Amino acid sequence: MLVLLEDVVRKEFGPTVLAATRAVASEHATSSEVMPRACAFVAALGELRRQPVTSMARLVGERLVAPLFVAAPFIARRYSSTRAILLQVTSVVNDLMALLLPGATAPDIDVELQDMDTLRLSTIVSPELAALIEGMVLGSAAHFNERVQVRRSESTVGAVVRFQVDATFEPERRTGSGTPPSPPGVERRTGVLKGANTFLR
Repeated sequence: MLVLLEDVVRKEFGPTVLAATRAVASEHATSSEVMPRACAFVAALGELRRQPVTSMARLVGERLVAPLFVAAPFIARRYSSTRAILLQVTSVVNDLMALLLPGATAPDIDVELQDMDTLRLSTIVSPELAALIEGMVLGSAAHFNERVQVRRSESTVGAVVRFQVDATFEPERRTGSGTPPSPPGVERRTGVLKGANTFLR
């Protein structure tokens, strides 16, 4: 995973920025685990570029999708849209983790169908990772030539901060006025689909 992040930075900003980002990230890293190191890496990039960390994380997440699809070609073979990936995110993430991060754990992500065209991902993660997820949704939509609007927000319950990423897709052409069927394996309940899922760590 870190190798893919570094490759994105090298292609986007050049080898000099990559080397500097590595150096700053090594000073700020507080753990040897993958996700804290990835967050420190993105934070270092934002510091060097003098940009908000979440803006850098979103950009990196968007650019990360293309090399991720190359490293895991089964994604594009199995899924024909970003919506399909998000609805089956548990299966996608489990396969990705087995390939790229064997033995790693991941936070839970709830997936809700807000309406016919909007999916919401909800999870307790760092701001950097939430923005990275937001960027990856945009990158996936670009890969599948989809039009999507993505909005990231947060809510606080006690000391817990939960991030939401809403993805609203341009309505598909529909015939008739009925409600479209639920995707395979997803149960429709009072217009809301919800399930505990995971995202790549």
